[in-house]
Amino acid sequence: MRVLKFGGTSVANAENLVRVADIITNKTEDRETVFVVVSAFSGVTDSLIEITNLASDNNSGYIDKLDLLVRRIENTARSLLSAEAFHEIESNLKQNHEALSSVLSGVSLIQEASDKTKDFILSFGERNSAYILSQYLLSCGHKAVYLDAREYIMTDDSFGSARVNFEESYSRINEIDYSNNNVFVVTGFIGSDLKSGRTTTLGRGGSDYTAAILAAGLNADYLEIWTDVNGVLTANPKMVSKAFTIPEMTYSEALEMSHFGAKVLYAPTIRPVRSHGIPTIIKNTFNPDHPGTTIQSERTSNPLILTGISSIDNISILSIEGTGLQGVAGFASRFFNILASNDVNIIMITQASSEQSISIAIAQEKVKLAKSVVEKEFEYELRRKSVDPIKISLDLSLIAIVGENMKNSPGVSGKLFHTLGINGINVEAISQGSSELNITFAIKTHDEKRAINSIHDSFFLSHYKTIHLFMVGVGLIGSK
Repeated sequence: MRVLKFGGTSVANAENLVRVADIITNKTEDRETVFVVVSAFSGVTDSLIEITNLASDNNSGYIDKLDLLVRRIENTARSLLSAEAFHEIESNLKQNHEALSSVLSGVSLIQEASDKTKDFILSFGERNSAYILSQYLLSCGHKAVYLDAREYIMTDDSFGSARVNFEESYSRINEIDYSNNNVFVVTGFIGSDLKSGRTTTLGRGGSDYTAAILAAGLNADYLEIWTDVNGVLTANPKMVSKAFTIPEMTYSEALEMSHFGAKVLYAPTIRPVRSHGIPTIIKNTFNPDHPGTTIQSERTSNPLILTGISSIDNISILSIEGTGLQGVAGFASRFFNILASNDVNIIMITQASSEQSISIAIAQEKVKLAKSVVEKEFEYELRRKSVDPIKISLDLSLIAIVGENMKNSPGVSGKLFHTLGINGINVEAISQGSSELNITFAIKTHDEKRAINSIHDSFFLSHYKTIHLFMVGVGLIGSK
């Protein structure tokens, strides 16, 4: 049994949905049962957010944008299905869209959209795409059935980014009867609050997360994430033109790369399949013959020291230092607690061994708030000058080099910082965990592209040589 997940670009239009159906057909040739999780059509979620915001501002322009969106969805279904097949589902689509219009009308009247209401509105994207794909598969001869994930993925009431109740979800997934069907098309991104039954969403990367939960609950043989790139690349191809596909990597490496900005796979997706030992394969919908990247507990082989390079932009570093930190029990606890209580997420931590300074990397948008609450918390120490004024470094990027083989390879740090040094790149802060799985450092954002390219060349391409070949002579034509 396999679970396949197709992202928004993979199901963007009728042409792409035909591609998806061909992939599904190929997977079911040996009568294997396949669960297919789909995102909303590309751009639909963003459109629904925009429409909701306009409605909550009592801007009547939301009506025209909603009409455009509805027409797009209905035209996609009409292009995909025969006239007879479309006629059979037309009333269901209209009923769905009338319900959406009714909710938005209410939002416009009260000029407010709660997180609870937003989740319900956003659910229409995945519900439409999954339903339309299931009907197309039926018309192609598959024994396909549409499943609403709200009946199986149980969560709490943290609307916008709900926490999954795995025990209850797995119990419900195990009750699915797949003896009479071979393809199940499931809505990604959404679940329902266990207590109230209200629609919830799973946050960023929610459709991948849905697929991983399904794979774990079904104890699937594989989870396949179908996207628009050839797997996980060694670096961001928008920055590094020579980036190439990583054939295989471990769950730990994937978690590290996703934490530091790799967008092909999100961290929550990895946890359910990792705990159940299910290999995850990242594939390209538009190049299905490419092997992609396999993520599993252990690699079968990898001669390279590094697996990949990731980065995060718009970072600031906040530093607190002074003699008042040294040997004072509870100082670090106060520092981190005040940041946590004000919803400031810490991406990287570095502390001097002398205990006289702590530096943290945080999102730049949070730096003013962080500085303010830290100054208030340590007002007494700042006044007594046992703590120096809080220091802020702006316009930074974090770069992480990741690889299981680093722990067995002396000289990695030396090679890294030598590479940065000869390219004139200054390092603002450094952090490395005891697992030696990654080295993370902060640099100025304007040096980011140059740094990543120089590291990529040094670690991935140093065994290649560039030869300039010149051929001199009159040639065949000149000799006559």
